[in-house]
Amino acid sequence: MSGIHPERNTSMLIDREIKSLYGNLLAVLREALSYGGSSVDTYVNLNGKKGDYESYLRVYGRKGKDCSRCGAVIRKIKVSGRGTCFCPVCQK
Repeated sequence: MSGIHPERNTSMLIDREIKSLYGNLLAVLREALSYGGSSVDTYVNLNGKKGDYESYLRVYGRKGKDCSRCGAVIRKIKVSGRGTCFCPVCQK
């Protein structure tokens, strides 16, 4: 949502990007909570119910699928030893 490439060094972000990232983090967290979270692995809430947010994920777990914003193919790379999906067009 903020258009930041996952390999960008955080020390190189400018104030506008930091504010965008912070605002988008809050928005995604609020949206995810409204759907009960993501049950990508084994997560269930206190009542044993899975979250419904997984189908709204924009890039996570979508390697090889089209970006919902621009239509480019979502790629997966390793960042700090972890698999990370991103859009090579939207996230520069």
